[in-house]
Amino acid sequence: GSYDNGEQIYDQGERLVDANDNGVFDLGENFFDENNNGTWNGPDGVYQSDKQVSTEYHLLYTGLPENGSLVPTPFSGSCGAGLGKGLSQNLSISLADQNLNVPIAGTTLGILHTATKGSVRLNGGTTLLDSYGFDLDRVLVNPATGLLCQPANPICHFKVQFYQWSAGFISTTGTVIGAATTDTSPCAPDTVTVNSTTQSIIVGISAGGAIE
Repeated sequence: GSYDNGEQIYDQGERLVDANDNGVFDLGENFFDENNNGTWNGPDGVYQSDKQVSTEYHLLYTGLPENGSLVPTPFSGSCGAGLGKGLSQNLSISLADQNLNVPIAGTTLGILHTATKGSVRLNGGTTLLDSYGFDLDRVLVNPATGLLCQPANPICHFKVQFYQWSAGFISTTGTVIGAATTDTSPCAPDTVTVNSTTQSIIVGISAGGAIE
């Protein structure tokens, strides 16, 4: 029940708000001054029985999806090279704010198009779930090497790893469905729009094309 010299320790600095997520303390970031010396103190490599052990959590600040897109855009050529009868075209949807973050949970989706023939649909959920839009892991690393901490390493530091940014890509997709093979009406230019509603504010992203 007590520390013995040589036993592995998890070495932490004073708690801080890492506002830019770079993993280190930067001047101006808020911190909890445990020893009241007026400066931030990082890991010191020494076991302290009265150390205040902390964990961490992450908040994602996100805005409206002003960098959203549908792919492919356009979804087909113009009349003469539009979406053929009996065919369909899937659209991937990205809803990204100015920093390429996904919208908040509860954002709802809708889809519509302007042509009087063919149809459109959403595939998947129409309400976004809570998501960072990237993956993160909190791992213990050997401060001397930066590699994952092993049982033989005397000191371990916590480190957060960010990876696989989605840049606003969501799992829901859209589909443009061409006219029936028996349709004899003329080709119709089309604009497909996916609307996202975030806290009553609607933002639309569009892709043009034609329905043969």
